[in-house]
Amino acid sequence: MKVLIAFAAGALLGDAVIHLIPEAFSSEEEEQEEEGQQEVVSLRLLSFFLCLGIFIFTILERIFLMLGVGHSHGHHNHSEELKKGRS
Repeated sequence: MKVLIAFAAGALLGDAVIHLIPEAFSSEEEEQEEEGQQEVVSLRLLSFFLCLGIFIFTILERIFLMLGVGHSHGHHNHSEELKKGRS
């Protein structure tokens, strides 16, 4: 049950972030229509930081997987460790 709840929460958060991207672009365009000249630069910066964030997240995830940092989804028998510790 916990896995389904985690999946649902991740899906909702991912959907919310994906739907915020067009909002960021549209609000930026509205501001630039008022200001005029810097429209292209601001949209490029917004796109750059969006791609940079995705890239950094992917690289960090790969580094953590290579280092073995995080949790495992496998089963582990703790009774064997307890027996070794007592003897």
